[in-house]
Amino acid sequence: MTEISSIKKGDSFEKKVFNIIDDLLRNDEFFVSGKKSKIFWKKKYPSSKTGEVEVDISIETYLNGAEEYSFLTVIECKNYKGKIPINDIREFGSVLNEIGEHNTKGILISSSTFQQGTINFAKSTKIGLGRINFENEIDWINHRLDKKGKVLSVEISNQQLTSDDLDRKNFIAINENQVYDNLPSLLIGFEIFDRFRNLTKYVDVPYKTEENIEKSVKEIFDYSFYKNDEFVIERACSKLSELFDIEFIFGEELPIHILGKIEFNPLKIFVTKSLQTDIYRWRFTVAHEFGHLILHKQLLNEFLNKKEDGEKTLSFSQSEAFTNNKRLEIQANLFASFSLLPTNSFLKQVEKYFEKENIHKGYLYLDNQPVNQRLVLGFLNEMQLHFGVSKDVAKYRLIKLGLLKDATDTSISSIMRKL
Repeated sequence: MTEISSIKKGDSFEKKVFNIIDDLLRNDEFFVSGKKSKIFWKKKYPSSKTGEVEVDISIETYLNGAEEYSFLTVIECKNYKGKIPINDIREFGSVLNEIGEHNTKGILISSSTFQQGTINFAKSTKIGLGRINFENEIDWINHRLDKKGKVLSVEISNQQLTSDDLDRKNFIAINENQVYDNLPSLLIGFEIFDRFRNLTKYVDVPYKTEENIEKSVKEIFDYSFYKNDEFVIERACSKLSELFDIEFIFGEELPIHILGKIEFNPLKIFVTKSLQTDIYRWRFTVAHEFGHLILHKQLLNEFLNKKEDGEKTLSFSQSEAFTNNKRLEIQANLFASFSLLPTNSFLKQVEKYFEKENIHKGYLYLDNQPVNQRLVLGFLNEMQLHFGVSKDVAKYRLIKLGLLKDATDTSISSIMRKL
């Protein structure tokens, strides 16, 4: 029973690692093109000693026109509670030699720490070591644009690789005295691939409180950027052009799935021309890109050439038990909503509406009763006209401030059709 359970546990960890690598390949992020590589789980290869040997994960990379792979990456997965002993990596090294050492690269990825002897052996044999914590969701980050792995202190890396301290990086790896704090950079260091597409899910986005995001808005946009409480986009663009030397392009038609984007070299913000027919969505998209500029410019510019946004990234429906990519978008959405609906001005309008409609319980309630739906819709209509925002943005701010309790899964557009 224990042996079967152990096998299942190991297979589960291997599948997690497999899915990470497979994702890189499917998104054309591994080697020059994912179309030139194939990934396998538990594939057998000819062995010079035993006839054949099975490996945990393998990636075969092919040159154009070649029928057989030109480069083989072998990944060994270890899901131990204790430190990985030197015998394990010695055994892995033997497997690599059996398969063919000249066109084979090995990486040992573990959920736990390594003995110092294991690390020393890895250095001498040029086997990569990776430590991943799968207890919590991992935020992967992208590589640097100069294609050089991030160099850390070897002493610090050894400590992180051998320490049982839980307060550590999610990933740390060392190869030939070169240290990496992310898997993609490690693979680039092996020269297995040379570039990524611009996928933000590999960017490690630091947590920001709503208070800090609102503070960032106020530091850039004071009362002079508003006219009768409505955020003046033109004034904001002028200010940001002075601060960041950025160009704003709103007259071009972007590909159908892209509503807005920010490019970093040179610095430009685009919002698709067709969105101008829906002024409220256009204004929110512009403010969302402002958020990426002010909150994420330094972070994104380090790893990406551009950041594109579409319906999904601009949506308020993203769960806040989110992946790392959702954190990026939620922060930009918060920045946009704070810009378009500054708290003090918004609360004054809420107070006026509650007084006018004799609402004394301190909040609006949205359910299936027509009277409650009319009260909510009436407020959202007024906010749309007063602040120049969509009803969804106004609803989002109400919920965030605890001023609306929504007991339905019904969209605002659905409620409007019923009334």
